[in-house]
Amino acid sequence: MDRQKLVVWIFGFITLIVCSFFYFRSNRFVLQNEKGEISYKIDQWTGETWVLSGDQQTKVKDPDSNIEENKIVDKSTAITRVENANILSPYYTNEHVINSRLEDLSGSLNIIGWDAQKIDQQTFLVTYKYKLNDKLRGYHFEVNTKADIIRNVHSDTTLKKKYNIDFFDLPDKVKGDLTEKFLKEIRKSK
Repeated sequence: MDRQKLVVWIFGFITLIVCSFFYFRSNRFVLQNEKGEISYKIDQWTGETWVLSGDQQTKVKDPDSNIEENKIVDKSTAITRVENANILSPYYTNEHVINSRLEDLSGSLNIIGWDAQKIDQQTFLVTYKYKLNDKLRGYHFEVNTKADIIRNVHSDTTLKKKYNIDFFDLPDKVKGDLTEKFLKEIRKSK
């Protein structure tokens, strides 16, 4: 009888291993999300990879290549990156800081909103503009999609000249975490 129990246990163990193998191999396709922006469909059997964008999927030519180089970036993706970044404050998103500042303004406020202009294959100029008492104001950011770098145009004189930007939001009452030194630099560069 002991021998019969041993045979049943061995048979059960082998069956469990075989079933586990087929169960775990049945998930042929895996979806991978890159920083909440780009999704990839990966075939675990062949290694083929597709970039998913909306209802379209584009096959990546070389599955061994760097997936980062195959990112599809459009205006809305660049804007979303800037909105969710912490450039104007280390504690709050840019969108939160801008909205907080706009709430404190008085006068005739006309919000134009977010826009992005493609400069080259990997660079966008993302802007948030509004008019306060018919004077154009706003925020400008340079987004390098390949290196995933976002820079505040107003804190860099070279970028201001490059994009020919001469206006900046600097209301009397500034909320957020901008330091006095930073504000002095901005006022000097005006």
